[in-house]
Amino acid sequence: MQMKRFVEPALVASFLATPLFAQEKTMLVLDASGSMWGQIEGTAKITIAQGTIDTLLSDLDTGRNLGLMAYGHRRKGDCADIEVLAETGPDTVGDIAAQVARISPKGKTPMAAAIAQAATSMRHVEDKATVILISDGIETCAPDVCAVASALAESGVDFTAHVIGFDIKDPEADAQLACIAAETGGQYLSATDADSLSTALGAVAAKVPETTPEPEVDIRIDAQKQANIGEVIPVSWSGYDAGTTGYELIVRDEQGRKINGTIISGAAPLDLEMPAGVGRYEIALQRVSGQGILATAPIDIVEIPVTLSLPDVIVAGSTIEVAWTGPGYRTDRIGIGFSGERSKKNVMLNNKPSPALLDIPTDAGDYVITYALSQDQKVLAEVPITVTMPQATLTAPAVGTAGDTIVVDFTGPENRNDFIGIVPVGDGGKSKGRHTFRLRNGGPAKLILPDEAGIYDIHYFLAGENVRIATTQITIEEDQ
Repeated sequence: MQMKRFVEPALVASFLATPLFAQEKTMLVLDASGSMWGQIEGTAKITIAQGTIDTLLSDLDTGRNLGLMAYGHRRKGDCADIEVLAETGPDTVGDIAAQVARISPKGKTPMAAAIAQAATSMRHVEDKATVILISDGIETCAPDVCAVASALAESGVDFTAHVIGFDIKDPEADAQLACIAAETGGQYLSATDADSLSTALGAVAAKVPETTPEPEVDIRIDAQKQANIGEVIPVSWSGYDAGTTGYELIVRDEQGRKINGTIISGAAPLDLEMPAGVGRYEIALQRVSGQGILATAPIDIVEIPVTLSLPDVIVAGSTIEVAWTGPGYRTDRIGIGFSGERSKKNVMLNNKPSPALLDIPTDAGDYVITYALSQDQKVLAEVPITVTMPQATLTAPAVGTAGDTIVVDFTGPENRNDFIGIVPVGDGGKSKGRHTFRLRNGGPAKLILPDEAGIYDIHYFLAGENVRIATTQITIEEDQ
């Protein structure tokens, strides 16, 4: 679980006395998605952000290499709405101030793509580059923001992303923003109003010393000696001042590779997620940069039994109960798909007890039902199954009058999204029909006929999709 760091107002004096945006290249990335029109004590968040940035820019040395990017400021619903409003370089402060003042939030939140474009624009694979992201919500375009941040950190000469979460109320958004900072060695700070936003922005903009002497104290990690795969455990420590910034708790493998981590931003204990693989690991307290390990403690990660129990007969388009045992972490998934491929359908457990309700695809064939751990989507159990096509019948009048309502008798699986629809003969299987009857309303089906005369097919459609498992024909005549 990621934890937030709230910056105290007393820090303002110290960061104002420090050279700001001192990195070689720094790109300020501003969230201009529609949610930035949300208000804090009667003032829109975008208005607060604009005023805060303007005040900060007035204190800057104009020679700093600073740029500006925004996303969601031009179009609604467009994940490509990302724009560099000012390239990083000296003497950009005035231009950036003017550009910020003109921003009007409209669209989505493509954070991952914006951070990647900012890194590319600063030639992060050749030069030191820093992003300062101000965002009020969760990624709405690319699902794996952490992976993007990690890849940028690995590919860059010295790439860092500092993140300010502005008025964040969603725990998932909070964890996502914290992960961006953690993966790139940056700071994650939280702001809830104009004052805390000003303090947080100043804190991440201040120059951080390249090296910090390690404290000369006896530091110890206190954690359990064994845990289940993927389990989140409390980790405590002694001899370390939690107020010292720039450190994290990590779990790493025997080769010293970091698996998971949490930035230290509060008192012990702190929650730390264990790896998805069985074996001997090590919990370490270290600098976020990966240097300067202060203490370590071994831990053994063990397997947890997982079972899946299914109905004897499974038909296409149905919803089945899958009884399960296993870790049951909130974002664990039970899914169905072809062996070795991503699931076509899945359901997140979301802390609910067994059984889970799983929708079955509308194509017959051989599948596997899997239990996947939330971390790395590692499959812990799978059961092969055969999905069969259900049977259905339709009985309707041979002739009807345009616009009339007819009664259609039917038999079939009656899944929750099954429906009966009417389409012109020769439609090529493309249409679901303009006139439909949802079977969840009970039977018999009452179907309104189209207003145009002609020969039509009445179909039983499976599970809300264009899969037809029964057909009958009707001739529609004009109303005399």
